[in-house]
Amino acid sequence: MQSADPGLQPQRTALAWNRTTLALAINALLVLRAGLQTGDRALLALGALVGIAAVAIAVAAMRRRRQLAHGVYAPATALIASTALAVMLAASGGLWAMLR
Repeated sequence: MQSADPGLQPQRTALAWNRTTLALAINALLVLRAGLQTGDRALLALGALVGIAAVAIAVAAMRRRRQLAHGVYAPATALIASTALAVMLAASGGLWAMLR
């Protein structure tokens, strides 16, 4: 019995997680910069929180990449939920920084 050939889907998934993590890290830096320029401690805290979330998602994405390389194709619901939360935090930080 042959194993199923997933094609390039695991590779595309890994690249998508890399892009998402990079975008979160850049947003965290922008929110931190806005917090430093305005002296707003809440923006600094939000930027730090988004940065920590970006690092956590990068670690989870590396773990997921290894799972996909070994043929584990189970849904990554925790990774998806944490990424959605981090993106919402980054968006709220960016909106907050723009409105100040």
